[in-house]
Amino acid sequence: MEQQSIAMGLRSSLKKITIDTLTPTQLVVTGEFVFLEDFCAFAGHFPSQPILPAIVQLAAVRFLAESALEKPLNLLQLSKVKFKGIVQPGNEIEVQLSLTKENLSWQGILKLLNDSGAIISSGHITFIPREN
Repeated sequence: MEQQSIAMGLRSSLKKITIDTLTPTQLVVTGEFVFLEDFCAFAGHFPSQPILPAIVQLAAVRFLAESALEKPLNLLQLSKVKFKGIVQPGNEIEVQLSLTKENLSWQGILKLLNDSGAIISSGHITFIPREN
């Protein structure tokens, strides 16, 4: 999986994005994704029953954060992350991310939900702006 093709795949899989700015240091971003069978991350993971890798779920979270903040970000920390369900081709998922600015970093609470509202994954995430 090439990083560029993952980014392009995330962009084309995103069906809707909503950004709610609560304060200058707090926002909530929600994205609805549908990953089709030809999405590059399904290749080889697993041939008989393709599932979206956990790292790509986290890439979708970063993609939404970068879209909302309009800047490239680096992942600094993950904590309390739990993967409770799977995402298969054609499944609609909702990614919810609440972000709060703390000094130079953005602290986030993430949830990925399936189309019936069940939690697929959840946790805490911290981003810092990427330096050029």
